[in-house]
Amino acid sequence: MSTPMDPDLFKYAKSGNVTELQSFAKMNPEALEGSTPNGNTALHIALQAKHTDFAVEISRLRPSLLRKQNSRRDTPLHVAAKGGHLAPVRELISQADKCPNGCVLTMGNVEGNTVLHEAAKHDSNGVVFLLMITDRHLMLAANKAGASALYVAAEEGIVKTTDLILKAMKKIPDAYWRGPNGRTPLHAAVIRGHIDIIRVLCDARPEFLREKDNDGRYPIHYAAALGNLKIVRMLLQYDKHIAYFGDTDNRWPFHLAASNGHTSIMEELLQKFPDSGETSDNRNWNALHIAVERGNLEVVRYILNSDKLAELINEGNDEGNTPLHLAIFYHQFSISLLLLKDKRVEFNVINSKGQTAMDIIVSDHEVSRKLEKILIWKVLSQMGGKRCSPGKDERDKDPRTQSYKGLSNAISTVAGLIITVSFAAAFTIPGGYISDGSNKGKATLTGKPWLWIFIITDSLALFSSTCIALLLFFAGLGDDILLLAAISRSLTLMAISLLSLTLSFLSGISLVLSKWHAIAMRSPEEEHEAQPQKGDLPD
Repeated sequence: MSTPMDPDLFKYAKSGNVTELQSFAKMNPEALEGSTPNGNTALHIALQAKHTDFAVEISRLRPSLLRKQNSRRDTPLHVAAKGGHLAPVRELISQADKCPNGCVLTMGNVEGNTVLHEAAKHDSNGVVFLLMITDRHLMLAANKAGASALYVAAEEGIVKTTDLILKAMKKIPDAYWRGPNGRTPLHAAVIRGHIDIIRVLCDARPEFLREKDNDGRYPIHYAAALGNLKIVRMLLQYDKHIAYFGDTDNRWPFHLAASNGHTSIMEELLQKFPDSGETSDNRNWNALHIAVERGNLEVVRYILNSDKLAELINEGNDEGNTPLHLAIFYHQFSISLLLLKDKRVEFNVINSKGQTAMDIIVSDHEVSRKLEKILIWKVLSQMGGKRCSPGKDERDKDPRTQSYKGLSNAISTVAGLIITVSFAAAFTIPGGYISDGSNKGKATLTGKPWLWIFIITDSLALFSSTCIALLLFFAGLGDDILLLAAISRSLTLMAISLLSLTLSFLSGISLVLSKWHAIAMRSPEEEHEAQPQKGDLPD
């Protein structure tokens, strides 16, 4: 357990009083080791307050303080580096040789950052330069996240520090420069959008453009995925061949732009590299397959409108699925309709499972989004869509048809009762109406919060039930599939309607009880005052 700091020493460190420090050290030298509850020594405190003379003197009196770490495991040098204080850092480094148990420069804090990491992170160029010429081993260190000092500077967007470290690396071939997940400083600059850092890195180390991270992605991949057109153009100016680099899944920049909905990036790549749209990933998915799966409607529309990408429209993947197959399979109904409107789309293509688009939608028995599925089925039928795989058509008579109709009738009956009750309740407001005066005909409880809740919930119950009644009525005129879809929607609306009616009832009860409670709680004097007095009676 550390020794608590003497209050006088704390005051001296805060004020930077060197004379009082020297007197204190003569009387009680061991007390110089004391620390605050956060683990800060007098040396930490003096450096935070920028008292260089005090810091130098106490480190001379007690060199072991240089290795003391606070609750964040920051040494005094970490504190000085964060503040960018060159003078105290220089003096502390000169004192560090006297420190027992080895060098303090390579010690890491709670994040694993060395003094060089902290100086690079906080834009302390002078400190960075001093540290690099003092101990080359700092250039070999990584923090707990696996980040080098160069990576930290690039991620923070500090141009001068980044350039300084890059120049020093020329004399240290084995210097560590990567970051988390095997990323390069260029990855970090691209992700953060630091244009100036990208330019500095590409000028000094153009090989970074062809370095991939642990996911197999190059800097150009992140630029395309994030939709930063300016950075994509800049990277391609340095190396045009990176437009053809694939990641671990063999997805190219064009695929990643399509996956994330960036049509401007796709257009840029197509203009400079017309054949980039022909590429496929490891599953033989092209850009249109990927856009359909992700539900990027604008990308699908862009591809359909581009003559350069016409060959993608009916192309199959490894499983033989065309974009239309995938749109129906992944319930991308807006995209399905968009594809079906295009006369170039072949809607009877058979995949490796022997299924056409019609087979996929007919074999999908999920009740969710049934109305959309029926719409797609209708459109496909009108366009001549056919089934290929044998099996019972979902539209054949189901023995449960009668039970569906019975359930429909039951729901309609309950909806009718709720409509009646909620409609009547709207004109029998709790508490009644004012019968005379200027406010005649107005609700007596106007202005009460519970009255508004009553009105809103009663209205919601009425409208929900009306929707149920209309939905089931028109669905009953159609086929059994439409009726089943309408029932699934009606059950949701019924739950809303019943809950609203319950809340309406409770709010009405609260209104009435609050009114009678107020009357019952009147004192005899208030009751007497409420009665008309003899002098008040009309002649």
